[in-house]
Amino acid sequence: MAQKTTSLYIDDDGIKLLVNRGERIKRWGKVKISPGLVQGMTIPEPAKLAEQITLLMKKLNVRAKKVDLSISAQQCLTRQIMLPNLPKALLTEAVTREARRILPISPEELYLSWQIVPAPENKLEVFLIGLLRKNIDPLLAALKLANLKVNSLVLKPMALARLIKEPNALLVDVQPTEFDIVLMVRGIPNPMRTVPFSSAKLTWEEKAPIILDEIDRTLKFYLSNNPESPLPGKLPAYFSGDLNSQDPLCAAITERFDLVPAALTANTDHPTGFRPQLYMVNVAMSKQGTSSIWNPVSQGLTLNILPEEHRVKTIKWTRVLPVPVTLVLIGVTVPMVILTSGASVNIAAARAQLDAANQILQEKQLEKQNLKKDIKAQEDTFKTVSAELLNVTLLLNTLTTTAQTKPDDINMIMSNQPENLILDNFTLNQNTLVMTGNGDEATILDYARSLRTSQRFSLVTVDNITRTVNGDYTFSLTVTR
Repeated sequence: MAQKTTSLYIDDDGIKLLVNRGERIKRWGKVKISPGLVQGMTIPEPAKLAEQITLLMKKLNVRAKKVDLSISAQQCLTRQIMLPNLPKALLTEAVTREARRILPISPEELYLSWQIVPAPENKLEVFLIGLLRKNIDPLLAALKLANLKVNSLVLKPMALARLIKEPNALLVDVQPTEFDIVLMVRGIPNPMRTVPFSSAKLTWEEKAPIILDEIDRTLKFYLSNNPESPLPGKLPAYFSGDLNSQDPLCAAITERFDLVPAALTANTDHPTGFRPQLYMVNVAMSKQGTSSIWNPVSQGLTLNILPEEHRVKTIKWTRVLPVPVTLVLIGVTVPMVILTSGASVNIAAARAQLDAANQILQEKQLEKQNLKKDIKAQEDTFKTVSAELLNVTLLLNTLTTTAQTKPDDINMIMSNQPENLILDNFTLNQNTLVMTGNGDEATILDYARSLRTSQRFSLVTVDNITRTVNGDYTFSLTVTR
């Protein structure tokens, strides 16, 4: 029998709930929430949101304890980043460093999720999502207050994009308080935008020019950033949400941008009265385990962005198995003790054997401790070498992407670097390279002096040196050719 699943979608306007068993829709419903209860996915009072969720579930007679959750993509950050072909062990650190460099918010304030997507040869392309901790923590607290555990979390536009059949397409979803524009390129959202309306009371005559202008801006943004990969002609256009009731606006979009209208469908078995277009994001979540409905091209981007620390913990059988194994050992040992209790003549021999066994055990334990020390030393060495390799790889990747940087310049920068000075970030701007790192003050100044005396650069300046709490110094150094 197919498994029953429950999905929730939450945005500024309200909450939508759907229960399905396989392809069959069993229950559905929605509730509007008070203005300000959820605002741009900011939740000031989680307890009140929990009350609304509980009331909706009671109204629909839903007793689920676990849910799949989808939310608005407002205030979420998405980027596609290109990295050199790094070893797997260095990927997490490399992605975090790139996130720190390109995102407007510090990674410490975000929950970061990422997945590798198809990329050119000898490169790694990563689809990165950043969720504000100050938004996600209250949201998940509200679910916990409603006695619900979250199985998975997905952004609404990404859930809807999974229902698209083609690798290249445009998706426009309109809700009362916001709308999404997703341009699918090679099965990957690129870009994905969520735009709030200035007011939920806007008429369609007021919304139409806003939506048309944002679509135009999205297409121009892609073309200006990807001149080598123009979009194919006659892209299919998918419309969902409230937009499905606005045939004139759909026609205006397809005509202005030379698109082909396409239907976003889910092929569900639903009762009379159910309107799939109003619950399409819930339907998309319910289809997560049904490969027939997923676009094979974009099936690789199946990111569950629920933070690791909030995920439902599963029982590992490796932790359970020792219990019955112990019981079996007890069941075998006890009869043996009873049988041998009367054989006192063998006690001396048994003790001798036991002493020999203990001696061997102690020797093995000593060997194990020595091996652990050797492994720890090797791990520390590997971490140090890996960090240095990552620094060098990212530096070379950054420098060699600019035609104005010559190999001799790179050799000069690397060969003059002292052993106790660490370079951790590089920014190129035409003929200027800005380096940041840390070390002691004398070494930093000596490094700058060696670059000046090399006569490879017209100007070498130390922009700043700042003392840290542990006594080291961070610095910024600018080199001009």
